Amino acid sequence: IHVHHNRRILNALIKMYGVCGDLSTATQLFVGMHHKDNVSVNSVMDVCVNRDECETALQIYEQYSDLHDGVTHMLALKACTELR
Repeated sequence: IHVHHNRRILNALIKMYGVCGDLSTATQLFVGMHHKDNVSVNSVMDVCVNRDECETALQIYEQYSDLHDGVTHMLALKACTELR
């Protein structure tokens, strides 16, 4: 199995690194993904919001506007409320 081509595994790794506090690796995995989906966007946005990187989360929200769903919008609203 090629991890770099398996979106489900990459999405899980993004969440795992985020939970472990490694935002850098989580975002590097996201940036390196060839085929992102709304789960990918939601995963990295959630990591950013939970690590007080709300501006980064909103930048991702704007950049990947074609991959939004209800969760994405909720994460964007959460990021807005937590901006400092």
